[in-house]
Amino acid sequence: MISIQRALEAVRDVAPEFLQESWDNSGIQILAGTEQKIHRILSCLEINDDVVAEAVTKQADLIVTHHPLYFSKLSSIRADDVIGAQTIELIRHSISLYSAHTSFDSAEHGTNQDLAEKIGLTEIVPMYPSEEYPAAGMGRYGVYPESVSSEDFLRKVTEVCGQSLIRVAGRPPASVRKVALCTGAGSEFMDDAFAWGADVYLTGDVKYHEARHASDLGMCVIDAGHYGTEILFAENMAALLRERLGSQVEIVVSETDINPFVTDREK
Repeated sequence: MISIQRALEAVRDVAPEFLQESWDNSGIQILAGTEQKIHRILSCLEINDDVVAEAVTKQADLIVTHHPLYFSKLSSIRADDVIGAQTIELIRHSISLYSAHTSFDSAEHGTNQDLAEKIGLTEIVPMYPSEEYPAAGMGRYGVYPESVSSEDFLRKVTEVCGQSLIRVAGRPPASVRKVALCTGAGSEFMDDAFAWGADVYLTGDVKYHEARHASDLGMCVIDAGHYGTEILFAENMAALLRERLGSQVEIVVSETDINPFVTDREK
């Protein structure tokens, strides 16, 4: 058992809040009590009704998500509104909520770094290093020690990104050595990836005109989905918190499937 302050300190050590983008709302979203004692932490990508029910069933005291429940200010909290109902249920069960969004995307060991490592890249550096903390920053550049075929690269991405529909824009190169990536939605960084000389750019949420731009550039862009590129969050955050908190508190990974798209899952 630890205090809520100690739990939040550990999360902020993993994902410093100063790393978040100006438009973001990373940080504490619900504080159930300033003297709250934390026995169990649930790590998950985002909140939905099933995740809230899971947290209640597992008697979690704190949920740590990637996507914030609140992106903008609330004008009211209503039981007949989805977010309002979820808020009421969390408060009713004294469950605090913290979201590490772009602060964790940019973190030294956050979503971008984790994905880069999982697909086997080396010499990994941020695309946009933080001035305050150069080891952190949005996106990642990385290389393979030896070139791999496009087929092997796509197979690895599919394996890592799980239940995602992989889309390819532009012509895949014969081989892949230099890779740029940004988890979630990072199409705006495509030109910088191209200028760096990336053989492929891996991201999610690529729109039609962005795919057309990739094709016109002569660059291969792989869209592994917002969900697919970020679902690693829950396991990664849990592991990083365990390193900092040890056996003082139980940290569990959500088992709720929150992928909003039906791909190859059982119907």
